[in-house]
Formats: sequence, C-alpha cells, structure tokens
Amino acid sequence: MKKVILVIFILMFLTALSTLGAAVRLDIKLRVYEGTRQGQVDFPEFVTSSYIQPTITANLSLGMDLEKEKAQIMKVFNLADVKVLTETELRFGAEKGDSVRHHFRLNSHSYEVRVLLKEWRAGGRFLVLVNEQVQDEDKKKLKNVLTTEMLLHGGHSAVFGFEDRKGKPYFVSFLITGPADKILPPPPPPPLAPAPPAPPVDPEKVKEFEKGAIKATDAIDPPKLIHKVDPVYPETARRAGKMDTVILNVRTDTQGEVERVLVLKGKYDDLNKAAIDAVKKWRYKPYLQYGEPQPVVFSVTVNFQLRDKSQEAVEAGGDIEPPRVIKRVDPVYPEAARQAGIQGSVILYVTTDEEGRVNNVEVLKSIPALDKAAIEALRQWVYEPFMSKGVPTPISFSVTVRFHLQ
Repeated sequence: MKKVILVIFILMFLTALSTLGAAVRLDIKLRVYEGTRQGQVDFPEFVTSSYIQPTITANLSLGMDLEKEKAQIMKVFNLADVKVLTETELRFGAEKGDSVRHHFRLNSHSYEVRVLLKEWRAGGRFLVLVNEQVQDEDKKKLKNVLTTEMLLHGGHSAVFGFEDRKGKPYFVSFLITGPADKILPPPPPPPLAPAPPAPPVDPEKVKEFEKGAIKATDAIDPPKLIHKVDPVYPETARRAGKMDTVILNVRTDTQGEVERVLVLKGKYDDLNKAAIDAVKKWRYKPYLQYGEPQPVVFSVTVNFQLRDKSQEAVEAGGDIEPPRVIKRVDPVYPEAARQAGIQGSVILYVTTDEEGRVNNVEVLKSIPALDKAAIEALRQWVYEPFMSKGVPTPISFSVTVRFHLQ
C-alpha cells in the first residue's frame, strides 16, 4: 500500500512540474561526454553492478560550440582528453509537455536522462534525473542513480559530471539554443584599458621648436584660421573605442602655412598621427608684427570623441565661428593659488546646447590649482544659440580662461 501511495505522489509531482512550465517553449542541445583523466586514478570499490557518483556542476560561458565546449570541460575538470558519446536536441513545450528524455549507453549499460522544467524566470530551473535501465526478473525497469538540479540561461552551457564504478569520468551538458527570445544577448565588450600616460615632452625639444618664432601668449593672440581639414578618425581606433583630446604645438611660416607640428599631449599614437596629418593641411592668416609677417608658435587642440549621431555637436573652426557670449561670470581666484603666485591660462573645451547653455566642459590645458575655478565660472556662461540651417544646434569650441596676479 505504501508503494502505491509513493507512486501516486511521484506522478502528481511530475504532473505539477509539467503544468508549471506548460507555456514555455525551449530548444535544448544535450551532449554526453567521456573524459580521460590526467595520470593514474585509484578506482573506488563498489559491489553494485553499476554506480554513478555525482561530481561537480559548472556553468560555461556564452554560445559554446562543440570544440569550445570540449576545451572548456577539459580545462574546468582538469582532463587529458574528452570525446562526445552522444548528442541530441530536446524540445520543451511540445505535446508531451515539459518533461523530456534521452537514452544512451555506457559500458553496456543503458541509461535515460530525464529533464523537467521546474521554473522559468529569465532562466530555467531544471530537475535532472539519470536512470539506469535494469532487468528485474523478466521485466525491464528504471533505477534512479542520479538526481540533481541546475540553473540554465539561454546561450549558456550547464555541465555536470559523474563517475562510473571504475572512476571513469562522464559529463552531460545542456545548452538552450532557442527560440531567439530565450537567448541572452552577449555581454558587452570589456572597457578599453586606459592608455599609459604619455611621457612629458622634453622642455629642450619645445625650446628648439619655438626658437626664432613669436610665441602666442596671453597678450599675443594666435593667427586666424582660414582653412581647416577635419582629421580622419582611424577605423581601428573607432572600433576600439579610443577617444582623446590631442594638444599640438603648431608653427606657421610667414605665409601662414603650417611648417612644423609637435605633440604636447596625446595618449594614442594613431590619434596623434591623425591629428598631425590634418593640422599640417590647415592654413592661417599670416601673423604680422610691426607690419611684417613673422613665424609664430601656438597651441591647437584636436578632439576625437565618439558621440551619438542624434546628439552630435558641430565643432567650431574654419568658417564656423564660436557663438557670442551673452552672459559672462568671472572666475573666483583661489586664495591658495594667489598666495602661491600661481597664474596662467586654463584652456577648456566647451559644448553648448540648443539654448546656448554650457552642458559639458573638458580641460585641455590644465593648471591644477586653477582648473576648478575656471570650470565653475564657465558653467555659468550663456551663449547665443548656434544656428545650423536655421535650427538651434549644439556646438563645441575651446575657451581660454586667464588668471593674472595684479
């Protein structure tokens, strides 16, 4: 009587599990592997004709094909080799309900793997039963030799291992292969490792670069740009997500042609080269001193930024003039910097929105003791909205904030 009640309970339990996931349709790839250990193994002593000992369960990474899955199993379970004994496709949600099964043989013994879906919430919780088919008098019946649970997400492989009575390792893997709405998207690529800081430019090299030319300073404005060529964003840098603001020292001759370029700041060689190649094609209005054209040295910034096209700002330069300031707030000179005698110019890269308000500020040329004061002041500035084809448009441009000790 007790056996009858137990059988009825098991049937009710399996029926409840089947009903729980009846609306879920899943395609699962099942594989059975035989492993070969590294070195000799002491076989456990068992008297039963067949024995399965559960070992470890592992979740492997996304989208495992056969060769990658084999390699991962060998690595995770420290095996010398692994081979596929059988594989099949299992489908949940068919007419048979949410309990699927597969038969295979090991060492002349027949086994059945039965998989039941217990719950689905962005992933599945499954009950896995491995049953051996044994002969009882003149009947064949199933003897449960392993019961385990596993969690499985679409696109991931779940693997559990077991051993026979001679210590031979075997593994069963499950991989949800469909439908498409049950497959998790691949993880995003890892963030780009920060580039090592560029070594500082040799002051002697800068001095040699500036020798014989007038240097644009706070009192001397750089020449006016009359022809600009946009840099070509290297495709390899774009795919790698590289972004940077390259600061160059530019030297023009008496005709306003760029004759020499020196990188003052730049993290990536490919972006530095793209900036130099572009700036060498720029042309300036000749710089005049006492009515005579003179070579002049000044700083230029070239920005490489990956932006959403729908939010991309126009970049000032060439024929595109920065907007006019209609509200200016003077920076507050930090007292500590004043007492330390620190002065100079902070160069900022600013983006204004459609209303002319500053919504992004980046430091191009830094004076650490003055940067914060410059940024806080500039964020309060308001510009005339920049119009592109009659439409208010965000625009980016550089701004110099000067700090002078009287």
